[in-house]
Amino acid sequence: QKTYKALKKSEIKYRQIYAHLVDVYYEASLDGIILEISPSIEKHSQYKREDLVGKSLYDLYTNPLERDKLVGILIERGSVTDYEINLSDLDGTQHICSMNIELIRNTQEIPVKIVGTFRDVTERKQAEAALQESEERFRIAFQTSPNAITLTNLEDGRYIDVNQGFTKMLGYSREEVVGRSALALNIWCNVQDRERLRSGLETHGLVENLEADFKDKQGQAVPGLMSARLLTFKDQDLLLAVTQDLTAMKRNEREKIAAQQHAAEQEKQGLVGEIAGKIAHDFNNILGIVMGNTELALMDCKDS
Repeated sequence: QKTYKALKKSEIKYRQIYAHLVDVYYEASLDGIILEISPSIEKHSQYKREDLVGKSLYDLYTNPLERDKLVGILIERGSVTDYEINLSDLDGTQHICSMNIELIRNTQEIPVKIVGTFRDVTERKQAEAALQESEERFRIAFQTSPNAITLTNLEDGRYIDVNQGFTKMLGYSREEVVGRSALALNIWCNVQDRERLRSGLETHGLVENLEADFKDKQGQAVPGLMSARLLTFKDQDLLLAVTQDLTAMKRNEREKIAAQQHAAEQEKQGLVGEIAGKIAHDFNNILGIVMGNTELALMDCKDS
């Protein structure tokens, strides 16, 4: 009687666990007939438990050939962990499921059925795909940006990555920069500019439009306009900096100023020429009278 009560209590306990499983438990014959499936299937699909018992798994697989492949792996290995398959819901909606399955054999080591659990990982897979797509877009933008972009580890100040805009601006290869710090490379021309960056980051967490001179690989000063922001990614404190190369703009400004100065000089010379022309005209009028009277006087003069 005690043994019976203990077994009954144990049975009730496991039935409660079975009824409240989060994952879906199932048993199937080798030919794919569902022998048992937990009520949790109703939380993850549009199927009812009673509709699935006795149904063929081949009707649920998006690609029935996937099950043949899975059975072959089970016969070879005996079990699989985190094996992903695609199952179709009652309305045709596809679910990506992660399965943990074991092949059950009888005392003669003959396979008799398959027992396992699975969970719907569709949302997780979609989130991972969206994250990968976002990372890919960022990677493309990072690499193709004409501006110099750097990602620095705040803990040791070493560059984690730099883009082509950075290598073009300062003449370093990526391999020469990654793993080294700006201090080690002596990139800052002026200590005051570096301190302005540090102060702004400590106060506001970001710095915008910091104009500074940076030293390239040959030691030449390169003017730049930097914006930087502190951020945390995967529990790592990072500094993201974007710097626009102002070399061409500064050169254009100098050429514009020189052109304006040249134009002003030309305008001044033109004004001087105009004044000189007016003065010459006035002198010519006076000289005309003098010359005319002189010629008349010579005509009247009898003394050779």
